[in-house]
This record gives sequence, C-alpha cells and structure tokens, in this order.
Amino acid sequence: MPTNVKPTTEVTCPKCGEHFELEASIVDHLRDEWVSQERAQLKRELLAEQKPEIEKRAQKQADILAAKKVREAEEELSERNRQIASLRRQVTTLQKKPPPGRAQELGVVRQQTLADILKARFRTDRVSVISRGIAGADVVQIVCDGGGAPCGSILWETKRAANRQKSWVQKLRGDQKAGKHTAAVIVSDVLPDPDRLLMEVDGVWVATIDVAGDVAMILRQTVLDVAAGHGSAARRDDLKGLVYDFLTSAEFTGRIAAIVETALHMRDDVDQERRVFQARWKQREQQIESVVHDTATIYGNLKGIGARLPTVEALELGAPDAFELPTATESRHPSPSAA
Repeated sequence: MPTNVKPTTEVTCPKCGEHFELEASIVDHLRDEWVSQERAQLKRELLAEQKPEIEKRAQKQADILAAKKVREAEEELSERNRQIASLRRQVTTLQKKPPPGRAQELGVVRQQTLADILKARFRTDRVSVISRGIAGADVVQIVCDGGGAPCGSILWETKRAANRQKSWVQKLRGDQKAGKHTAAVIVSDVLPDPDRLLMEVDGVWVATIDVAGDVAMILRQTVLDVAAGHGSAARRDDLKGLVYDFLTSAEFTGRIAAIVETALHMRDDVDQERRVFQARWKQREQQIESVVHDTATIYGNLKGIGARLPTVEALELGAPDAFELPTATESRHPSPSAA
C-alpha cells in the first residue's frame, strides 16, 4: 500500500443513499467542530440554569457593599457631629468665661437679675439681696401667704463660672442650715447634666436662670402647703381640734362604714322577706280561687242536669260574694270595725 494514500472514511448520504469517501482529517475537523458546538450549547444551558443563583449572589454582594457604605457614611457623619458639638461647647465655654477683672461685676449683675425676677413674679414675698462680704448666699426669698404672714424662706445662690464645682452644693447646704431656710437653689449656667435645665443634687436644686421663676413657684407652693399643715395642727389643740381629729380618724371612718353596711344588710333582708311572703300569699290566693271556681262549676253542672240540690246562697245569682278573698294588706291589718 502506497505511503502517500490518506485514510478515508465512507459515509452515506441520508437523502440519496449514495456512498462517499471522506478523508479522516475532514472527519476529525467536522467532529471537533460538532463537539465544540455541543460544548458551547451545554455551557449556555448551564449558564441559563445558574443565572438566577448568580444574580441572587451578585445582588446579595451588592446589598452588603451598599450597607457597608451607608454604615461608614453614618459613622463619618456621627463623628463630624460629635466634633461640631465639642467645638460648640468649647466656644460656649469661652464665651461664658469672663475676662479678668469682670467676674465679680458679672456676678453682681446676675444676682440683681435673679432678685428682679423674683420680685416681679411674687409681689407678696420679701426678696432681699445679700451684700458682698456678708456670709451667706446671694438672695433670700421670704415666702408670705395672702395675709402677709411669713411661711418659710428660699435661699438662692448665683454662679457665673465656666466650670462647675462640687463645693457649691456643700457650701449652700451649710448656709441653708445656718439660716434655717426651707429650700436652697443654685442658679448657674453650668449644670451637672447639660441636657437638663433643673436637677436636684444632695438636697439642693440646681437650675438655669431661664427656669428660675418656675422653680421658685414650685418651691414656694411647697412652703405654703407645709406652713398650712403646721397651722392646722396648732389650731386643733383645743376640744374642737380633738373632735375634728376623731371625725377624720380611720377609727371613726371604719365605724361609720360598719353601721352603713349593717343597715344595708338589714334593708336587704326586709326586702327579701317581703318578696317571699308576697309570693306565698299570691300562691294561696290562686289556690283558694281555684277551689271556689271548681266548686261553683260542679254546683252549676249538677243543677244544669236537673239535680235537686240544697240552695247555696253564695253560688246563687245576686248573692253577695262570700268567697271574696281579703287583700294581703287587709289580712295583715284588719279594720277596727272588723275586729
């Protein structure tokens, strides 16, 4: 066999049935092309089946990335807001900090401003400013009732310092105890909690100048209520007071409640007995009426068939109703004539 002869492959035409011989190289080329097409088709089908899952994963990754960016943006914005708030507090502190030599003057102004607020709002009270150099706080408010009688006092301390000091509360408590004042208040621009305009620290109220009038109104009413209670107790030392104490005591209230409860039970018992007797009387009336009706029916039937019976006047026409039953009231309360 010659060496230059190429191997051939016999194929049959599916339409005409003729046989052809193709070189192996051509067949291999066709086979490779068909295999390549099949692989491409399978790849497209596989991608089509996996497309929803791929898109879902891609969307999940996109959502995670978007959430991360949003969180980072919020954190960055929060940090900027924190820095801005810190700068504002620094600016406010610098603005409140008086220049050297003016601290005392500003303190006197704040002291007088507080006194003016109290005088304008509570005209019946006596408000006095404590002069510099005198031991004590800054302003004393003597609370008076409608008749002008003193009922108690409120001690006020004003501060214009840039930083709060814990010694303020202890010092004012000592002044309150020494002067026997009812309440004590520190008016300051710097509070223990910057977000609150009014606080209570160890028995001393701390507030800003903006709410000083409202704080004074609340404390003043408390002072008046306490004084009124003490006055009422003093007026009850006589006999009338003892009677008043007894009438307002828990013992008297318990006794009255017991009496009322007993009376209600008695009334319920009487009503129940009345209903029971009325039911019994009604039942007996119906029974008697039934007996009379049955007797009259028998008497009439016998006379109707011609029976000769003794005459019963009560059952004859025009006779008085001897079987008329007395009412319940008449049976219980007979008239004098019947007696």
